[in-house]
Amino acid sequence: MQNKGSFLRSALMLIVLFLVFALLLTGLNVWAGPRIERSEASQALGPLMDIFPGAQGFDLLYSSDGSAGSELADVPETVQSIYTETSGLGYAILLSTTQGYTHDPIDISMAVDTEGKIVGTQVLSYPDTKDMGVDTYPQTYIGQDSTLADVSLVAGVTYSSKAFHDAILDGFTALTANELVSAGVKGDAQLLTELIATVFPGMMNNEGAMQGEETETGIDGVTAAYKAPNGAGFAFIATVDGAGVLAVANTTGSACVYDVEGSDVTGSYAGFAETVAAYARDNGDLYTDDDISKLRAYYSKEADYAVLGLDGVYNTVTAAYTVTENGDTLYAFVSRPYGYSNIPMAVYYVLNADGEIVMMNAKEFILEKDYFSNYTLDPQSYKEGFVGMTAETMTDDVAFISGATMTTNAVKTATHDVFDAFATLKENGGLGNE
Repeated sequence: MQNKGSFLRSALMLIVLFLVFALLLTGLNVWAGPRIERSEASQALGPLMDIFPGAQGFDLLYSSDGSAGSELADVPETVQSIYTETSGLGYAILLSTTQGYTHDPIDISMAVDTEGKIVGTQVLSYPDTKDMGVDTYPQTYIGQDSTLADVSLVAGVTYSSKAFHDAILDGFTALTANELVSAGVKGDAQLLTELIATVFPGMMNNEGAMQGEETETGIDGVTAAYKAPNGAGFAFIATVDGAGVLAVANTTGSACVYDVEGSDVTGSYAGFAETVAAYARDNGDLYTDDDISKLRAYYSKEADYAVLGLDGVYNTVTAAYTVTENGDTLYAFVSRPYGYSNIPMAVYYVLNADGEIVMMNAKEFILEKDYFSNYTLDPQSYKEGFVGMTAETMTDDVAFISGATMTTNAVKTATHDVFDAFATLKENGGLGNE
């Protein structure tokens, strides 16, 4: 009986100890659980506190995983989450974009006040090898509204800085589309500058970023002027007779003038068009001697080469020539698209009267390895792949080489631009035999 009593007392003591331990654990969870959750929330929201002066806290309004904000519309995929600041100061957004130099994710935070102005932004992760100034470039966005009127891309790092720029625009899109903040109003100068991409694509790289270098012209009314580093020509933002206009001119003296709505108003501003055309002819970069030297080496030493104008051509084609040999006339074009690191590369074509490529070559054929990766290239076979192609039969895959994406995208652009230039000159009689 004594052993049985001892056993029962021991068992009872174990039960009591178990219950006490369970109660202690429950109490610890009750006490520590909210603190752990607050700590985890604090870590998650820390990047938002860093960029939002005076913020008290944040409530989740939208999440890309579908856990919140399903009622919001037109939220770009770069937007990972949107928070409201709990005291009513505005909104904070976490973004992620893969449009940078290496296409690995760049993570970004931005904070916008109730007036639709950026009060803070920061790069949270940056995998790219080319530094756009991750500590300084985001600060240029503070105070901007959705127009981003006074920010520019970083020269030499346009891929990554444009990725940042476009992600910030996506954040504003999510806010303005859902009427959380009001959209900013673009001024005439910004509208005209953005119009350059449409009317003078020769000044843009393959990512759509303008490569124009700002220059002083001394022309009355011109408030900003940009020179294309590939020799394509110039763009001029101006006020003429009280109206804002954009003029574009290539180096052969062809010019067009547009109003803020994108309408061609050259006829109404003929004097101004003549002025900028003359400036472009006098100050543009011409490569005539080098072009003809290369064409003699690539195509024919015996042929006669004569310069053609580029009336109406505003892409990457910087020169055109007639090529006359044994009584036959062909047409040579030189395109200077932006290749690796946005460096202009010269690509040469000779077309017959039917617009068919009979020769294609390049001054420096894919010497750099994009992203420092390897690629396989048989230059002769690659060039011969373009022979016989026309605008109708051109396929983009003929230009593509894996591992040399930037360079071969430039070749693709050059080929399309040459076909477009040929069609334009054929239509307006600029081929010299029409």
